[in-house]
Amino acid sequence: MSELISRNPANGEELGRAPIYTPEQVRAAVQAARGAQTGWGQASLRQRLQELKRLSRVLVEQADAIARLIAVEQGKNQIEAYGEVMTVLELLHFYQRNAARILRPRSVSPRLGALRSHRIIPRPRGVVGVISPWNYPVTLSMEPLIAALVAGNAVVLKPSEYTSLIGLKIGELARRAELPDGLVQVVTGDASTGQALIAAGIDKLVFTGSVANGRKVAALAGEYLVPLTLELGGKDAAIVLADADLEQAAEGILWGALLNAGQACLAVERIYVEQAVAEAFIQKLTEKAARLRVGPSTDPNHDVCAITTEAQQNILKQQVMEARAKGAQVLLGGDPLPGPGRFFPPTILVNVNDEMSVMREETFGPILPVRVVRDAEEAIRLTNASPYGLTASLWTRDLRRGRQLLTRLEVGDAALNDHGTSSGHAEIGWGGCKASGYGKTRGEEGLREMVIWQHISWPRLGGQLMGFPYSAKKVNLVRTLIKVLFGNWQERLSLFRSRERKG
Repeated sequence: MSELISRNPANGEELGRAPIYTPEQVRAAVQAARGAQTGWGQASLRQRLQELKRLSRVLVEQADAIARLIAVEQGKNQIEAYGEVMTVLELLHFYQRNAARILRPRSVSPRLGALRSHRIIPRPRGVVGVISPWNYPVTLSMEPLIAALVAGNAVVLKPSEYTSLIGLKIGELARRAELPDGLVQVVTGDASTGQALIAAGIDKLVFTGSVANGRKVAALAGEYLVPLTLELGGKDAAIVLADADLEQAAEGILWGALLNAGQACLAVERIYVEQAVAEAFIQKLTEKAARLRVGPSTDPNHDVCAITTEAQQNILKQQVMEARAKGAQVLLGGDPLPGPGRFFPPTILVNVNDEMSVMREETFGPILPVRVVRDAEEAIRLTNASPYGLTASLWTRDLRRGRQLLTRLEVGDAALNDHGTSSGHAEIGWGGCKASGYGKTRGEEGLREMVIWQHISWPRLGGQLMGFPYSAKKVNLVRTLIKVLFGNWQERLSLFRSRERKG
C-alpha cells in the first residue's frame, strides 16, 4: 500500500506515515459505516447525546496531545492549536443543550389538508462524508462530524494529505470514546481517495477547500446526486472609515489577517481605508506588524508560525513578486525567511491596484495589501466586486451607520469593529455565498443540514377531496374553495348571497 509522509513544516522532520486508501478500501469503509449507522440512527436523540458525552471527556483528556499534534503537523501557534480543541468542545456542549429543540418534530396544519394530520420529522441521512482541509484540521473535521453523529448519521472522514496524522488521531478519539464500531471511519489519502469517497455511495458530503477543488468536487458529486455543503474560502475585506478608532482597527485587522499565519478562509486579505486617515492607519498597522514574532510553534511566544505547504509558500512569493513588478511598494516583509522550515513574515503592501492577484485571488498567508479609497461607497463597491463572499469587517465609531453599511456587504459574515467574529461560536452557522460556497456548518443550520425533513400524515376526519371519480360537483366545490380561501371580500359576499338565494 502506498503511503503519505507527514512532515513538520517548521523543520521538515518526518512525523509519521499514513496509508493511501484505495477505492476498494474506501467503499469498504462506507459499507462498515452504513452497518453501524443502522443502530445509531434508530437510537433516540437522548441516547446519542449521552454516548457523545464520552467524546467530550476524551477531548478534554487528550487536549494536550491533540494541540501538540496540530502544532507540529499543521504548524500553528500553540494557543491557536488549543483553540481548535476548545471550539469543538463548545460545539458538543451546544448540541447537548440544544439538539432536542433544533431537531424537534413539529405538527403542521395546512388549510388544504385539513382532513388529515400532518407532522414534519427529522430522519438521518445515512453516511456523511467529510473531506477536510489542512489549515484547521481538527475544527473543520470534527464540526461536521459531530453534527452528523448527533443527527443519527455515520461518518467517513477523509483528512487532508498534509494532516493525515491528525485525521488518524480523530479516529482514535472515537475509539477512546467507545462509540459504536464502524460509526466513525477515517480514510487517509490524496485527491483520488476523496474522489473514491464521493463515488462510494455516501448520502451527503461536507467539503472544505479551495474554489478550484470545490468545483471538481461539485461536478463529481453531481454525477452521483450527492447533496453538498461547500466552504471554499474567500478574499475577505476590511474597510476602515475615516472616523474609526485607528488603534483598535490596526490591532483587530492585524489579528484577523495573521491568525494561523494568514492560513484561514476568514483571514483579512484586502484592506480598504478612507484617504483622510490612510497615512496614519498604515503607519500604525506597519508598526504593530513589525513587532510580531515569527518562528516555530515549539515556542509559545511566536505569533506567526509556519506555512504548512510548499505550494502555499510559492503562492505567497508569486503574489508579492507580481505586485512589486506592477508597482506595489513593500513596507514590511515581502520575502520568505531562510530555512529550515517554511516561514513568511508579516508583509504589508501599498500602492496596490485591482489588477494585481494579491487583490483578486485568495492568498492564504500573512500578506496585507492596503488600498486607499475615496469613501465608504467605493470601499463597499470594491468589496462586493469580488467573486468571493465569506466574511468582511467594517471599522467606524458610528455604530448606527456601521450596522446599516454591514447589510450591504455581500458576505456570509459581516462584523463591525471586529473580524470573523462568528468563527468560534457554536451557536452561529458558518458559511459564505457566491464562490465561497453554500450551505452551513455549525450552529442550528449545520445540524439541520444533517437530516432529511420527512413529512408524514394520517387520516383525521375521513374523506378525500381530490380522489376519483371526478364530477361536476367536485369542480364546483374546488371553484367555491378558491373564492372562499383566496378571493376578496366582494367575491366572498357575492358567493354568500348566491348561496342564500339558492337556499
